Amino acid sequence: MTKFKLGFVSVILVTGIIASLMIHERANARLREGSYSQHENSETLANLLTENVRLSNVVERMKNSQPLSKEQLRELLKLRGQVGQLRRAGAEKGPLAAKNEQLKTSVAEAEKLLAAEQAAPNYWSKDQLTFAGYGDPESAMKSMLWAMKTGDLSSWRASCTPEAIAKMEKAWDKHGKSETERAAEMKAMGEAFMSSASGFRIIDQQMPSPDEARINLSFAGEGKARKFVLRKIGNEWRFHDMIFAGQ
Repeated sequence: MTKFKLGFVSVILVTGIIASLMIHERANARLREGSYSQHENSETLANLLTENVRLSNVVERMKNSQPLSKEQLRELLKLRGQVGQLRRAGAEKGPLAAKNEQLKTSVAEAEKLLAAEQAAPNYWSKDQLTFAGYGDPESAMKSMLWAMKTGDLSSWRASCTPEAIAKMEKAWDKHGKSETERAAEMKAMGEAFMSSASGFRIIDQQMPSPDEARINLSFAGEGKARKFVLRKIGNEWRFHDMIFAGQ
């Protein structure tokens, strides 16, 4: 046999041997995979059987267990209610937090505005209001607020024009109010009118005529302003009316 033929045969033999080894290895790999899969399936089956036994035992215990007493049932319902409240609280936490931040911002802005008004030169603290006479519109305004604060009916009458007094007296006469009832009503009106304010400040003052003044008064702490009309009677100023929105 020539060297060429001998080499060719050797190559074929080696190739055949390699092919046989590869086929054998693949077969062994399949066997191993099959064995692993079988083991895995066996393990899964065992786990399922164990879980089935556990669930069967739970069902059996539930069948044989005693029913809940009324007290236990009430406690269970109470706990369920608390769980529901906690869930709702958790759901509402976000909106409540946002609302809380808005309130904080509003309070901070109100405090800033109040501080600015208290620092103004024409600010009058409610606690320091006293009778100031009627010599000018500003003094008459202070005296009228002082009368409202004290709730004294005679002081209120003294700070008003005859027209303003007649208007209020007419309403009282219509309902047959006694003097005592009128005094009590005036005191209640004054408290309601002044309760939310910590002080007052004139925002602006207009004089449509020499005998009339219109004062735009800020109620500090309340965040509102009200317009008052004062009339001059002789040499003194008196409260006449209020201007409401739309008038």
